[in-house]
Amino acid sequence: MKNKIILIITIGFIITAGILIFRSNTRRYVSDESFQNNIIKQKELNGRVLALLHENGIKEDSLLKAELRFYTDDQDKANNLVAGLRKLNYTVDTYNKSDEDQVLWEVSGWSTLIQINSTAVTQWTDLMCKTGFDNDCEFDGWWYKIKDTK
Repeated sequence: MKNKIILIITIGFIITAGILIFRSNTRRYVSDESFQNNIIKQKELNGRVLALLHENGIKEDSLLKAELRFYTDDQDKANNLVAGLRKLNYTVDTYNKSDEDQVLWEVSGWSTLIQINSTAVTQWTDLMCKTGFDNDCEFDGWWYKIKDTK
C-alpha cells in the first residue's frame, strides 16, 4: 500500500511538473490584444513619420530603406525573427540584449526599399507587426534619418 501511495504521489508530481513546464514554454511575450493595439499605434505613427519625411523633401514616390526595431523576451524568439527578416532580404544590425532593458532582446536592422507613401507604408507596417507577432516579438517601429543640410 505504501508503494502505491508513493507511486501515485510521484506520478502526480511528474504530471504537475510537466504542466508547469509546458505553460512556461508557451507563455507569450506579445498577446493577441497587444498585437492588435500595436498595429493601431504603428499606423498612427506612420502618419507622423511620413509627414516629417515629406516636410523634409522626401517625395511620396521615393524609395527608402527603413530602419526598424523589434523586442522580445527570449533569445530563441529573437533568433527566429532574425531568420525571418533575412528571408525578406533585410539587413540585421543588432541582435542582442537591449541596452535599455537587460531582460529583453532587441533586433534591429534595415528593410529593403519601400515606397514612401501611405498605402505602401501601411501594408509594410502590417507585415512587420505580423512578422513580429508570428515570432512572438513586438515591432517597435521604423524611422529614416534625414540628413541635416543646414
